[in-house]
Amino acid sequence: MRVDANFYGSVPMPDAGYGGPAPVDRRYDNPDFLACYDNLTHWAKTMDRLGYDTMWLTEHHFQYEGYEVTPNLILFGLHLAKETERLRLGQMFNVVPQWHPLRLAEDAAMMQILTGGRMQFGVGRGTVPREAQSLGGVVASGDNEMSAELDRINREIFEESMEIIKAAWENETFSFSGKHFTLPPPGIPDRGSTVKNLTLIPKPIAPIDVWQAVTSPPTLDYTARVRHHAVLPARGIDGTKKWWDSFAEKAADGGWELGRGEGRCLALNVHVGRTSAEARESGRNPHDEWIKFLSPYGRFKHYAMADGSETPFDHKPSVEDSIDQQMMAIGSVEEVADLMGRYRDEVGVEHFVLFFDMPGLTQEAMDTQLEMMATEVLPRIGVTSVPNAPLTADLVCVGGLPLTVLLTGADARDHGNGSRVDEQPVGRNSTDRDVVQMLSAENWSTRSRPCQRLSRTTIWFRSCPSAEITVWMWFFPRPPGKSNDWQRQGGACEPRGSRLLPGKLRRFDEVTTRSRPSFESAGLATPRWSLARSSRRVADLAVEFGYPELGCRQTAEGPTGCEGSAY
Repeated sequence: MRVDANFYGSVPMPDAGYGGPAPVDRRYDNPDFLACYDNLTHWAKTMDRLGYDTMWLTEHHFQYEGYEVTPNLILFGLHLAKETERLRLGQMFNVVPQWHPLRLAEDAAMMQILTGGRMQFGVGRGTVPREAQSLGGVVASGDNEMSAELDRINREIFEESMEIIKAAWENETFSFSGKHFTLPPPGIPDRGSTVKNLTLIPKPIAPIDVWQAVTSPPTLDYTARVRHHAVLPARGIDGTKKWWDSFAEKAADGGWELGRGEGRCLALNVHVGRTSAEARESGRNPHDEWIKFLSPYGRFKHYAMADGSETPFDHKPSVEDSIDQQMMAIGSVEEVADLMGRYRDEVGVEHFVLFFDMPGLTQEAMDTQLEMMATEVLPRIGVTSVPNAPLTADLVCVGGLPLTVLLTGADARDHGNGSRVDEQPVGRNSTDRDVVQMLSAENWSTRSRPCQRLSRTTIWFRSCPSAEITVWMWFFPRPPGKSNDWQRQGGACEPRGSRLLPGKLRRFDEVTTRSRPSFESAGLATPRWSLARSSRRVADLAVEFGYPELGCRQTAEGPTGCEGSAY
């Protein structure tokens, strides 16, 4: 299971709750915004230490009210990457109609490169007219009675922008002609000619998954059709399952077959206490301030009314409503674990994005929330997110070939994204660059860095049950005269997971391949590897791999130091 956290980026707000000022009466200044940035940096380090996968931030502008004060998530994400070791940094979301699409494409590619692949890319259409119209866009909102015309224009701009971004990422040259964008504009003079197409500089070093907010049926249809990953807000067990299953069905209609939990995640507000009463007491004011702030935007109109009447657009639910309708996980360790477990078991959620950041929590209170979730709640549903001492292994890139490493618990059939072992793609983030990609599986997290910059790479384990840990090494494109190469390293795992014990080198010799079109356009053979029983046998398995305790390394002259192993 993958566990992330999302932060809106609120200033310190000790008077949060219905006893404090109305949202429109709040006004903060630069010292408050800087305090928010200090908090976010501190919490990123806490998440990194505890083994959370991704920290997501939220884009908003001009908010003197202090609720959301991070206008540039890519820039702030680069700062956080410098302050952390393995935490991935994502945008939840870049408000695409408020950007020029090519600037966003460039900046995202730059962040991916400069963080060594630790960027997660999220997009949304926006919610606030004050921001949208000041930055050249439009958006439907409660402030304009959810204008259908503005929503149509916003959706057109968003969808054209996403076409441009992906065309720029995936092609050496590109051009675009649509209703809202023509790129390049016609007639640009350039050294005796006119510009006919453009080239994005730089392009991503690996494919970038797109995560998108899904809160309406048209957006669900679009997101599934274009194969964006859906970020679905919690709507109670039954309501969430309808949206969850509908997304998979729509995706399948377009040929995108999703396994359990694949292609989507659940955004869930969380506040945990030692007891139910403590959680309600400490979480009430943050909850109520969040409700005050967002209810004018129709954020809670999917709640049910006690008398069965239609829910008002600006509905303001109580803490009890949020708990009783399973919209938020507010309660004791046991209660929060129970609700998360139900979302996993009854809905199929294998990827949570937890939202602790309701206004009013101090830095220390947020640390407590992150700690209790990682060390007390998640273990109750079989997830231990606190990493033990890192395993350090030598990874050798030979001849400029890219390298992918997949670590799994060999006795665990389900991966962290919910897919079966025989459905798990393991080569998706490799390109023609020297990139080391640590792909996550059950109970541990991921990290990737450019191989040419590292002689050693750290692999962080979240937990280590009494399971065999397996390392699979894979190279592509295929060198002349060689088969695609694999090696499996098995070893028992200590209870603390502090290191991978020495073991026999064993061959993994059943693989199947399937090409990915996005790589074919770049002239690369990019197969999807799986463990299907019907797979064909591949002989002559050898890889460039070194593990110091084994003393076994494959070199250009052949394996050395591997005597006694089943190489």
